[in-house]
Amino acid sequence: MKLEYGLVCDYAFLDMAGKHNYIGLFRNINIDKKVNADCLSPQFFICAQISELGAGHHSLELNLESPQKKIIEINKGSVEISDQIESETNFALIMPVKPTILDSTGFWKVTLTIDKEVITITQFKVSHL
Repeated sequence: MKLEYGLVCDYAFLDMAGKHNYIGLFRNINIDKKVNADCLSPQFFICAQISELGAGHHSLELNLESPQKKIIEINKGSVEISDQIESETNFALIMPVKPTILDSTGFWKVTLTIDKEVITITQFKVSHL
C-alpha cells in the first residue's frame, strides 16, 4: 500500500466521467477567536489516492490528530476490492469533514488507518487570530 497524494481543500467531488475535482486547496486554517470563540473550523474535504491496495476486505479509519496528539475521529468504514480486477488497485478517498473544533494551534495531521496500518495523508496548520 502506497500513498500517491493527500490534500485538504474547500470542496471536492467525483464527476460523471470519473474525474476527481478539487477546489480551494489549502495548508492553513485561520480562526478568529473574537468571532469564533469555539474555534470551529469551516467544512472542508480530505482527499487521497492510495495505490497497491490488494483485493479483499479492508477496514478504514480517518482521523485528525492535534499537535498535542489528541485524536478526532472523522469516519470509520470499510471497502471491498474485488479479486476480479487487477491484483493491485488504486483507491481514491474524498471525505467531507463537518465543522470541527480545532482548539489547538500548530500542525494537525490527517491520518488514514487501513487494516491497522497508519498512513499520514497530509497536515495543515491552525492559527488563532
